[in-house]
Amino acid sequence: MPKAPRPPAGYAAALDLFRAGDLAAADSQLRKVVRQHAGSAPVWQLRALIAVRQGHLEPAVRWLEMATRLDPQNGELFAHLAEARRRAGRLEPAREAAERAVALAPRLAAAHNNLGLVLEDLEDFEGARPSVQTAVALDPGSARVHYNLGQVLLKLEDADAAEASLRRALEIQPAHASAWIALGVALAHQHRHADAEPCFDHALRLRPDDPKVYLNFGNALAGAKRFDDALQQYRQALALRPGYPEALIGQGRIYDQRKQHAWAAESYRAAVNAKPDWPEALHLLGGALFEQEEYADAKATLERALALAPDRADIVATLLRILSNTCDWADLDACVERVRRATGEALAAGKVPPISSSQANAYDFTMAEKLAIAAAHAREIERRAADIRARLALVHPPQSGRPDRLRIGYWSYDLRNHATAHLMQRLFGLHDRARF
Repeated sequence: MPKAPRPPAGYAAALDLFRAGDLAAADSQLRKVVRQHAGSAPVWQLRALIAVRQGHLEPAVRWLEMATRLDPQNGELFAHLAEARRRAGRLEPAREAAERAVALAPRLAAAHNNLGLVLEDLEDFEGARPSVQTAVALDPGSARVHYNLGQVLLKLEDADAAEASLRRALEIQPAHASAWIALGVALAHQHRHADAEPCFDHALRLRPDDPKVYLNFGNALAGAKRFDDALQQYRQALALRPGYPEALIGQGRIYDQRKQHAWAAESYRAAVNAKPDWPEALHLLGGALFEQEEYADAKATLERALALAPDRADIVATLLRILSNTCDWADLDACVERVRRATGEALAAGKVPPISSSQANAYDFTMAEKLAIAAAHAREIERRAADIRARLALVHPPQSGRPDRLRIGYWSYDLRNHATAHLMQRLFGLHDRARF
């Protein structure tokens, strides 16, 4: 195999400046080198890496493409090209470059890691997992690849495995702020909120001005039903990054929880203004407008969301509620059919369907379909309850007075102004107070 050509004179000095963090001086040195050595792949590679560090992604992509044309068998160059294209939002070309990198350099951890990152951005989480796992096997001492694996596992809702990967990343690099954030998220997903909070505190000490820390801390607190504390975190994130769409969505969800739908709509509308092509923001805005009986605007907003995400069955289900409430029969049958198909697909895949069992009663579902829908929701409720129950570690208090009298309690999300609570009232009156 022929040896790679030696880098030209002046390249080593530029590389030293790059490693020292003096990007401007390194780039200035390379400009002199490239005039005399435009056919050197290492020169274009280093120039591209400097551009990436400076946030100049398009020039970086061009220069890496030049480098790969000059040295088309260099897997490392294609790995860098994949990452630059990914950061520039050019995901399909990034996938092609990453797959070429893996083919040329199957023992290069960065090639597998970058392929995993591209697949993660393409929301192919199952495809991303084996790529990043291979990177971990090839480079087990890299905090970055353990962190990336943890992120993929979180997307796959495997919070236990994600926790293990993220803890390994932090053993290797204790000051990895992003890993502390992700570990807090993983613990919150396991309802271990007391364990999650110190993780965000660690991240805040490392990055006190990073709005992402406050956003994720707010999400975790919202999951723990600590809504006032969560709002404080979202507001801090918005103070650091005005118009931060994800923080606006988090804030809006809390207002929705509190039935403050006008405030929720205001937050969602600001999120849409900041990120106009985000289907979830449009979906939530449509829902908040529906709750305020602004049906025409709600319908238009949801139709806009569906134009961006035609496969989102939950958006179709929300639109169906609006059509039913407004007696809009023109599109109702087609909407019901879409929900029916999506429900069948969800049930076949063992997932929760997009409509509730009570909603299914309003439409022409068979009894078997209604039973399957109710059973799927019941399994999901049982899964959540079992996860919470396992962490509550309930113990019976010492008996006082009557040892034969059992003390019982009821726990339900619907013990409020809800049909379930109204229908259960008579049940409580039937208890034998001498025994319970």
